[in-house]
Amino acid sequence: MSAFAKLSFGAVITVQIFVICVWLFYYRKNTFNFQQSFNNSIVNRKSATAEQRNRTYIYLERDAKTDDRNKNYTHPESVETEEGNKTYTLSTSYFNATTSTNKEKDSLKKCPLIPPGLAGKLKVDKTPKTIEAIEKKYEMLKDGKFKPKNCTARQKVAILIPFRDRESHLGIFLNHMHAFLMKQQLEYGIYVVEQTKGLEFNRGFLFNVGYKEALKDSDYDCFVLHDVDLLPENDHNIYTCPVDQPKHLAIASEKWQYKLPYTSYFGGVSALTREQYEAINGFSNEFFGWGE
Repeated sequence: MSAFAKLSFGAVITVQIFVICVWLFYYRKNTFNFQQSFNNSIVNRKSATAEQRNRTYIYLERDAKTDDRNKNYTHPESVETEEGNKTYTLSTSYFNATTSTNKEKDSLKKCPLIPPGLAGKLKVDKTPKTIEAIEKKYEMLKDGKFKPKNCTARQKVAILIPFRDRESHLGIFLNHMHAFLMKQQLEYGIYVVEQTKGLEFNRGFLFNVGYKEALKDSDYDCFVLHDVDLLPENDHNIYTCPVDQPKHLAIASEKWQYKLPYTSYFGGVSALTREQYEAINGFSNEFFGWGE
């Protein structure tokens, strides 16, 4: 082999070795970055789980009548909301502790960020209750409203319940939720919005109705959109609204083995401020059915 050929062959080998070295350097660097980002995602996921571990819910199973309730209903082309042609009824008669004067209210300190006396994990009573029994148990309330006596609540919260054909669930829900919410020192009102017969269920429309009707009662600044068949099982799951973004409260339910059914799920129980609800212009009124 001539000297020139040997020189050329050596140059080729040197270039190949250089290319391999560069490839190995970037491969290892990218692998490290990927592994680091992967580890970070695990850490973040673990910390998020720890932060949100209290947002677990008990699910109330439906009966056969409930499963059949949507048959033989018609789809309207539009839903009227005028007083003379309502497609809903609003009920707050399922129970304002005694209202205080502005002077009394101003003299009270704000309730603590973390209410005292919370128990954590709760025993959920799923025994059906009559409305009469609940009214007797919570006779200190009326019109579904409450405010703490010894401090001023940090937020006024409206709990909106879209409802139809769930009488047994409603009794269980009210029995559980009034005790749950009072312990959190919230000023709240529970609004049960029941759709009239003859139409397929429209959850979004009922939330919009509840939102507007609740604001006629009081200047609520937080709205919790709550299905009647979900019961929080930890009272550290505080029913308030962050001002920076909406909050998904029901991130884990026994129905799905305490996991999200899919990553974009935001249903069940969600909390939005008044500003956030109006920024999205509420829910569409055009979607009918149970969404299963």
